[in-house]
Amino acid sequence: MVIVEGSRLTGVPCVQASDEAEAQAAYMARKGFVDAVYTMGYDAFLFGSPLVVRRVGVDAAAGASLEDLLNRIGLTLPQLVDAAVLAGTDFNKGVRGVGMRATVSPVRRYGCLEAVLEALNLPERVFLEARRVVPSPGRCRREILLHGSKQVSPQKVPEGKPC
Repeated sequence: MVIVEGSRLTGVPCVQASDEAEAQAAYMARKGFVDAVYTMGYDAFLFGSPLVVRRVGVDAAAGASLEDLLNRIGLTLPQLVDAAVLAGTDFNKGVRGVGMRATVSPVRRYGCLEAVLEALNLPERVFLEARRVVPSPGRCRREILLHGSKQVSPQKVPEGKPC
């Protein structure tokens, strides 16, 4: 709330997500309302953000594009979500002792989460539920905070649109 209050006091328009912030930010990046998502995690990629920035310094910023990431690891976005669900996300624990790097290879080999779970004899229910949540964690509710002289049209961030 400190950032929201600071934005309000300085007249900077902002959007406050009431649910998953990275999903909200990724939605805004996909729609072109923002250039990138700044986050310390990688969940914004799972929600389809085209560009994620992780570190910003005085002279440079470090980040990655979704397209480059997918090309480098040889997965599609749905497969990236499957690998993340196996490794564990904010929505599930994942396979114990297995990180993201270890899950990319079986997803690439078997093609999808269901085939990996069958090949490794893992229970489907928890993983498939997590996969349904990751790409669209419900319908994002948006509270548009407008301050200062610059007004942002409510149509730019439509209410009730899925993330």
